[in-house]
Amino acid sequence: EVTRHLSSVLNSADNDGVLYGLWPEDGLYPDGTPPGDWISSVQIFEEYMSTRRKTPVKYGQCFIFSAIFTTALRTLGIPGRSVTNFSSGHDTQFNRAIDMYVNVDGEDVESKNDDSVWNFHVWNEAWMRRADLGTVAFNGWQVVDATPQEMSGRLFRTGPAPVVAVRHGQSVNYDCTFVIGEVNADYRIWTEQSDGTYSLSNVYTDYIGKSITTKQHFTNKPLDLTKFYKFQEGSVKEEAALGLSRRIGELEDGSKDIKLSLEVTHSTLGDSIEIDLHAQNRSDSSRSLSGKFIGIPVLYTGKRKQHFVRLHPAFEVPANGEIVKSFQVLPGQYLPSLPQDDQPWMEFMLVSLIKETGQRDIVTTSCLLRQPSLEVSIVGEATLGDNVSVTVTMKNPLSVALRNPILTCCGRGLARLVKISLSDVPGNDTLRSSFTITPTLRGKHLLICGLTCQKLSNIDGSIEINVV
Repeated sequence: EVTRHLSSVLNSADNDGVLYGLWPEDGLYPDGTPPGDWISSVQIFEEYMSTRRKTPVKYGQCFIFSAIFTTALRTLGIPGRSVTNFSSGHDTQFNRAIDMYVNVDGEDVESKNDDSVWNFHVWNEAWMRRADLGTVAFNGWQVVDATPQEMSGRLFRTGPAPVVAVRHGQSVNYDCTFVIGEVNADYRIWTEQSDGTYSLSNVYTDYIGKSITTKQHFTNKPLDLTKFYKFQEGSVKEEAALGLSRRIGELEDGSKDIKLSLEVTHSTLGDSIEIDLHAQNRSDSSRSLSGKFIGIPVLYTGKRKQHFVRLHPAFEVPANGEIVKSFQVLPGQYLPSLPQDDQPWMEFMLVSLIKETGQRDIVTTSCLLRQPSLEVSIVGEATLGDNVSVTVTMKNPLSVALRNPILTCCGRGLARLVKISLSDVPGNDTLRSSFTITPTLRGKHLLICGLTCQKLSNIDGSIEINVV
């Protein structure tokens, strides 16, 4: 009951909870702090408690809701941790399938697309006994989530849902069905036909829940939790856990003459993005393929923006043969379309037509562009009570200047909050900033630094400092 209550009061969707969630398509956060600018839960709780009427703090998104949830759990003595699910399903129909409808141009049919795939989603796990479920089998880690996504018991909250129940596809209290959809739903693409109906074009059984991770104890290295949330993809145990839902609308792979797939081979921010199309002809006759190759910037909530590139490939695939076609997207094509204050996430899609058979197909792939990180270093040894010189550097990966960069740093026992306004960084130049901190606690502590500016978001770096 405690964690379920926290799941509700940490967001302000249906009460005056701690944090106001906002996911603007234009990337603007009026009268508040963009979620990516926060680097400490303490800042948020202090701001909330400083208001006389406990006004919700602006603004948060899933990774910030999870951060303050972790702080709240540990403050109350409940073991808790943040968990990140990459390619996270939002299954509004609770049928363990994410359905995407597109027209012949590869554009979303918004009137039908209620489901979505978040590029990533962050929730929490809390460790507890589940005496309310009548068996010790459901004790242990429970999924709890303060991000307001769906209502549970007339309030925006999620969990606690036993992780072991999620793995076995069991819908016990609370909200297991929704969490199962987040980590192991099928991703189904429906294509508009010439008569206005929709045909199931592709089923991706491994698209959702690609990797589920938390942080290892006492290090910044990731700990893979995927195997605790679901059985091995395609195994008999996984099929049994998902039940009949996976069989609904599943395509027989051998029903298509042409098997297509897309693969991103280079995806560094500021460079050209390179994508390979693999086409395999499994018939005894050559096939003529034509189509539209589309590039789409995607918000981290899965919302697609306007196409920024559209090519029209046409080629022959020899009988029983396989070919690879390469596409290159230049920085000047995709950089102007990147969402402001969001992850630089790209989706690439091929809408194809086989001339001889009339087979229509859609294949898709996505990538997060690799961004630079902050390099943080200190000079000499860190001694309790003495000033320590800290230097932060980063190479600007873009050919244009980074305007109005702000560097923020903090760390328990090292610095409460350091906020520095920096000069503009010319294109392909190096940002460099030095400042001092005064350690107040002995031992190993983490100094976390974050950078915000108009062209880049969610840039960070850290260093572990041993104070003697």
